[in-house]
Amino acid sequence: MKYDDLLSVPYLKNGRTLAGLDCYGLVIECFKREGKVLKDLALPEYSPLAAHVASLNVREASEPRPGLGVQFMLDGDFHIGYMIDRRSVLHMTLKGMRLTPIIALSKGNPKYFEVIE
Repeated sequence: MKYDDLLSVPYLKNGRTLAGLDCYGLVIECFKREGKVLKDLALPEYSPLAAHVASLNVREASEPRPGLGVQFMLDGDFHIGYMIDRRSVLHMTLKGMRLTPIIALSKGNPKYFEVIE
C-alpha cells in the first residue's frame, strides 16, 4: 500500500478526509486503499475497539501481519493504527502521522483486527 502522501496529513479530531484525520480516520483510509471498507463508528474518546467489534465488520486476529488494524495503549489512552508490514505501524498522533516499530508498542498490549466483508 502506498502511504507516503498520508505522512503530511494533519491531525483533526473526527477527521475523515485528507484535509485532516484522527487515528480511526487514518485506519479507515488505509483499509480503503486496500479495497476494504471499515465501518465508521463514532467511538467514545479512548474507547477500546475490542468493545465495539460486534457492531463493526472486524474480527480479532491472533498475531500481527500487514493489512491489520492494531489497537494499543499510548500514553495511557487507547489508540489505533494500521500495520504496513510485520514490523511497522502507521498511526496518527496530535502532532501528526507517525510510523512506529511494533516492538515499541508491545508494552501497550496490542490487539490486531482484520476487516471482514
